[in-house]
Amino acid sequence: MKRVLDDEGKRLLKNQGKAIRKELHFHSYRLIRDRKAEAMITGENQATLKLTHPIYERFLDIRKRTTRKGGKRKSAKGYRIHNRFMMGHYLSIGNRMSIDFTNEVAEQIKKDMKQKGGSNG
Repeated sequence: MKRVLDDEGKRLLKNQGKAIRKELHFHSYRLIRDRKAEAMITGENQATLKLTHPIYERFLDIRKRTTRKGGKRKSAKGYRIHNRFMMGHYLSIGNRMSIDFTNEVAEQIKKDMKQKGGSNG
């Protein structure tokens, strides 16, 4: 599990870094420098992916609404640098965990069956 989380964390930082460089045409050094992904084992068969980033990254992603003189509201889209990546990688982690975990369980069952079959025969 930790390996999957490490891989996905590195992939998220790489893909998000590309988007930040592409979308933001102003000082983005701190956004790129202060992002970290850390996979930790929290117990037996449990792991956590901890993502840290500057708080204003989240606010750059939010839609901005402004009011014009006639009372009409205009909505400007935010920079797509946070939600898209978090949700995309969240789904990817879930998918990889379900597939990898299934294969891992199948291999463990095969090992158990061979050990039980070998000791009884």
